Amino acid sequence: KQGILDRLQGKRQPNVIGEWFSAGYNPLPHKRETILSFLRTSLVNGAMTDYKKQLLDRLNSRTAKIGIIGMGYVGLPLAVEFAKAGFGVAGFDLDAEKVRAIAEGRSYIEDVPQAEVAKQRDAGKLHASTDFDELAGCDVINVCVPTPLTKTKDPDFSFMVAAVEEGRRVSPTGIEE
Repeated sequence: KQGILDRLQGKRQPNVIGEWFSAGYNPLPHKRETILSFLRTSLVNGAMTDYKKQLLDRLNSRTAKIGIIGMGYVGLPLAVEFAKAGFGVAGFDLDAEKVRAIAEGRSYIEDVPQAEVAKQRDAGKLHASTDFDELAGCDVINVCVPTPLTKTKDPDFSFMVAAVEEGRRVSPTGIEE
């Protein structure tokens, strides 16, 4: 699709997830099936762990709570799409203004309609916080933080490392690598 190519060539940050959905491609069921397939085959002594069974049930019934760390141009569209798919979504960001915007039903990303943010917030499917301790209530954590390039053109993973460490700190079951 030419519009996506134009955006990727620097005209503006793309809302790739939104573009996929608009073009009729839905990456979430595919990802969901990948996750579910992993859970189905992840066995401990020949039997799936109780936690993994419960998580699989919550994913299938769309009662799993989805956490997203980083509510920028990747995190907000992902949060809205998960909410539209029926999941409860908690977004986390250090930027209190982004959190406030979501609480007020406002979008700060051009490709994410304000009406959709407000609709999902009003339905109780989307909220945001700067309190990372709330990650403990999430069944799944997605990390959508920047990986800027250093002066030597190597990716700086410090934001990713910090986000994963926060998840590990509050997760009741731990984060598997």
